[in-house]
Amino acid sequence: MKSKFTALVLALLLLIPSAVAVWSYVSTNNAPLTDDVIDTIGISDLDGRSYTLKKDDDSESAAEMFSAILEANKNSENVIGGLPEPLIGTKFYSVSFYGKGDTLNYQYYFSPSSTDAYYLDEKAQAYKLPTDFVNYFHASDYSMSLYDTAHGPVLTVGGKYVVAAKKISWQYKLPDGSYSDNCSLSSETTEGEYFLDDGIKLGFTYQPDLLNVKVLDGSTVIFDDEYSKLTPFRFEKARKISVELDVSWYKDESRDYYGEAKYSFSTEVPAVADFAVNKTQIEPGDFVLVSVSNVYDTSKLSFSCDPDISYEPKFFLDGTIARALVPISYELEDGNYAMTLGYGQETRKYDITVSPKKFKKVPVAISSEVEKATRTEETLKEFEDTLGPIASEGSSTISFTNGKFRDYTVDDKGFAISAGIGVTKTISPSGTTYRHNGVDFKITVGADVPAVMDGEVVYTGSTALSGNLIVIEHGLGLKSWYAHLGEITVKKGDKIEKGQIIAKTGATGFTNGTTLHLGLTVFDVPVSIYPLWEEPGLEVVDPKQ
Repeated sequence: MKSKFTALVLALLLLIPSAVAVWSYVSTNNAPLTDDVIDTIGISDLDGRSYTLKKDDDSESAAEMFSAILEANKNSENVIGGLPEPLIGTKFYSVSFYGKGDTLNYQYYFSPSSTDAYYLDEKAQAYKLPTDFVNYFHASDYSMSLYDTAHGPVLTVGGKYVVAAKKISWQYKLPDGSYSDNCSLSSETTEGEYFLDDGIKLGFTYQPDLLNVKVLDGSTVIFDDEYSKLTPFRFEKARKISVELDVSWYKDESRDYYGEAKYSFSTEVPAVADFAVNKTQIEPGDFVLVSVSNVYDTSKLSFSCDPDISYEPKFFLDGTIARALVPISYELEDGNYAMTLGYGQETRKYDITVSPKKFKKVPVAISSEVEKATRTEETLKEFEDTLGPIASEGSSTISFTNGKFRDYTVDDKGFAISAGIGVTKTISPSGTTYRHNGVDFKITVGADVPAVMDGEVVYTGSTALSGNLIVIEHGLGLKSWYAHLGEITVKKGDKIEKGQIIAKTGATGFTNGTTLHLGLTVFDVPVSIYPLWEEPGLEVVDPKQ
C-alpha cells in the first residue's frame, strides 16, 4: 500500500512541470499584446508606401522609431469625446503591432502644419500623441507622405517626358519651422529616347528661381545661358543633342521649400518644318492642296486665313509630311486671301488670289408633284442625316493624281451640261431658289457612267432627294458624287479606276428627266471640277524635308 502511494506521488510530481508549462503557454497566448511581446511594427503611409520596423532592427533609425512609437503610445493622453471633428474622415497612417501570433491595428492622424496628432486604438478610443514624439516623427522619413513638397521637384520635358534629377539637395519646412532634407525623388521617370519636335520646353512642379541650360551638339556647346533666353533650334536635318540643367530654388520665408538640382538628358530634334501649296491663283469653288514637312503631331499644326473662309482643314499624315485640301467656296467673294500655315514655332504665309467669276441664274421646270415628293425640308434633312457622316470622313490614301479628271463632255458621248456648279436655280412653278452644288448633264437613259478619278466607293444607296447615289473617296476628303442614277454596278468598299463604269444613268430623285448630277466636295464643302478638267492633273507639291 505504501509503495502504491509513493508511486502516485512521484507520478504527480512528474506531471507538475508539464502542467505549469501548459498553464504558462495558455496564459501567455491569452494575455494582451503588451510592449514587451511586440516584435514588429508595420506602417502604411498616406501614399500607400509600407515600412516594417523590427524590435532588433539592424537599422538604427528603424530601431529608434520602433521604440519611439511604443513609448509615445504609453505616454499618450486619452481624449474624451473621441477624435477631433476636423480629423474624422481624413486620411491616416495604418500602424499594425505584431507579437506572439497576435496583431493590433491602430490609426494615426498627423497634420503637416500642426504638432497636434492623435491615434485610435483597436477599440476606437482616441489618444493625443506627445508633442516631442510628433516633432520627432515629422523630421523622419516616415512623414514624407504628409508633405507635397517632400517629393521634390518634378521636371517634365516637352510636356510629356518626366526626367529624374541626377543630383539634388532639397529641404522642406516642418511644423516647428525647421527644415527636413528627407527628399523623395520621383521614381516614374519616362523610359526611352526623348523626342522633341517643338523646342526644349521645360516644366517644373515648383517654379525655379534660377534655371541655366547647356546644350551640346556632340562635344560642341551650342547654348549655355538662362532658359528664358533659349530659342528653338533650327536644324536642316534631324540630330541628337545633349541637355544639362542647373536649377536652384532659393530659401524664402514665403515658401515651404528650397534646394538645388542637376538634370541631364539627350533628345532628338527634328529638322525644321517647311511648307508648300500647289497653286496661289484659283477661281471660286476651287481648292488648294497644302503640305507641311517634318511633322510628327498633326495637332500642333495651325491654319488661319484673312479674310476668314470659315473652314478648318483636316491634315493627313504621310510619313512626316502632313497634307490637307483647303476649299474656297463659290459663295465667297473674289480677291486676295492670306493663308498662314504653322507648325510649332514655324509659320509661312501664302497670298491666294481668287479671280472674279459671275454665276448664272438658271430656271428649272419641274412638276409640283416631283418637288413635293423629293425636295422638301424632310427630304433635305434625310439627305443630310444619311450623307453627312459620309462627307465628314476622309482617307490619307491619295488616289487623285492619275492625270486630268474625266470630262464627260470630251471623253464620253452624249453628255451635255445643263446646269453648272454655283449657278442659282429657280424652280418653276414654286419659285424656290438655291445654289447648285454640282454639274448636271443631260444624257439618254441607261448610258454608262464612268468614274471621274481613281478612288474607293464609300457609299451606294438612295435618298428621296438624290435618287440612286454613289460616293467615291479620292483622298484627303475629296469625293465625287453621282446622283439620279438608274442601275448601280459597284458596291461600298470597291477600289475604282478612272473611267471604270460604276452605274447606268437614270431619272431618280429630284429631277425632271434623265440626268446625271456630278458633284465634287472637300469633305462637306462643294468644289468645282472644272479646273481638274483643264489642268494636267491635281499636282502634289511636297516641301523640303
